[in-house]
Amino acid sequence: MCKTCIFGSTPIHLSAERMAEIRNYLANFSSSHICHTTNKTCYGALQFQAQILHAMGIIPDRSVASLLETASHYLGTASPGHGEKSVPQPGPSGKKPRRRSPPGKDGRRRL
Repeated sequence: MCKTCIFGSTPIHLSAERMAEIRNYLANFSSSHICHTTNKTCYGALQFQAQILHAMGIIPDRSVASLLETASHYLGTASPGHGEKSVPQPGPSGKKPRRRSPPGKDGRRRL
């Protein structure tokens, strides 16, 4: 976690309204949060979500590792950070899921 993470012990200052907004979308799992330092997923936000999922009985521990392991189990992919690439698993029909094409200049995905 960054020294100035908004979820840490020495956070950067955000208004109470902004913190409530961030906690709300994280608690609803409607969005992730990007770290203000690394521009990657915020580790503090993942810890916040792990606490919620553990309280709900969805993951066994209150840790990010538990969150990622449980997610990779349900998604049928290798756990991130272990040098393995995720491989799409066959769906109920036995066919591998189609990869989605990246969005075009207009923001729409091509079929």
